[in-house]
Amino acid sequence: MGHEWFKTLQKILQLVGLKQYIRDKGTYTSSNGQLIIGSHVNDLLGIVPTQTDLDKIEQSVEQHVKLDKRGKPLKLLGMELT
Repeated sequence: MGHEWFKTLQKILQLVGLKQYIRDKGTYTSSNGQLIIGSHVNDLLGIVPTQTDLDKIEQSVEQHVKLDKRGKPLKLLGMELT
C-alpha cells in the first residue's frame, strides 16, 4: 500500500508542476527552485518564500487529494524548528 501511495503522490506533485530530485525521490522542487516539498510516508513539508506560494501549491494538490493541514511544524527529525 505504501508504494502505491508514493506513486500516486509522485504523479500529483508532478501534475502540479513540481520536479522530483534525482538523488532524493521524496523531495520535489518548483522550476525556479524557490519552492521545496519534502515527503515522508504520508507527511509533506513545504519550504516556500511566502504564505501565498504555500496556499497556491496546497490548492493545486487539493484538486487531487484532501490535505490535513496542521500548520507550521515545531520539530523535524527530532530538531526544533524556529
